[in-house]
Amino acid sequence: MVLRIRNWGENYETHKTRPIKNLRWVNLPNSLDSFGYCQLLEHPDGVAHFGVWCAILQIASKATPRGTLLRKDGQAHTPQSMSIVSRIPAKWFDAAIPRLLQIGWLERSDDPSATQENALPVSTPIDEPENKPVLRNSGADPENCFTDAEFPAEEPAADAQYFKDEFDWLKEHHPLAIHVDKAFRAWQTWVDAGVISKEKLPAIRAGLQRYLDSDLWARGFKASFDKFIADKMWEDEPPPSSEAVERQRGARHSASGSNPDVLWDKTW
Repeated sequence: MVLRIRNWGENYETHKTRPIKNLRWVNLPNSLDSFGYCQLLEHPDGVAHFGVWCAILQIASKATPRGTLLRKDGQAHTPQSMSIVSRIPAKWFDAAIPRLLQIGWLERSDDPSATQENALPVSTPIDEPENKPVLRNSGADPENCFTDAEFPAEEPAADAQYFKDEFDWLKEHHPLAIHVDKAFRAWQTWVDAGVISKEKLPAIRAGLQRYLDSDLWARGFKASFDKFIADKMWEDEPPPSSEAVERQRGARHSASGSNPDVLWDKTW
């Protein structure tokens, strides 16, 4: 039984980190109002448990596959082994791990070699060159500098504009397009994590229309645009409203069979 970080690929990897063979940092989400964070910190020892969580993330970022708590010899990490690596007393790992499992930040896996669906294991690794690499900040401490190899090229500008245009389309078609900056940050996070791709954009558009046609929306449970993006609500399958059902029936019975504005005539 091996512990691993839940949704490692979505939350802790980006298009910059995936090609890198050996990470020297971790992308740590900065949301301090999430339910999990509040749960963790409400405990009297919550601050210490959060410190353990940060150490676990660092340990998992150096494992193979990333996001799992596996040692280099393929054996599962224990509180004792992680204590040796992190210099944090094992008792704090013993106390924090059950809470992290309960919150859902950690999960158990029966297959140590299995990667998570969203872990996006490292591909096309970048090895260190034989010669000493040129550092970005030559005047800084070499141990804390990054090489050019650790900063892969950004996505092509055309792709970035493509995703921006799709975001703008969703914004224009969502009736509650508020907190647009916050929505765009969430959108970019999903793009960087690979959750949003060109192939998935038609499904996202369809998901927005499905939500606007839902019974939830009709009854006044209207999620704002930023929440729709941040919570990936395009993946939801809410039941349609009665009006949407009638509109669909009307379309099937209309002369063209494709007019969404023709309501079902109950006399047919």
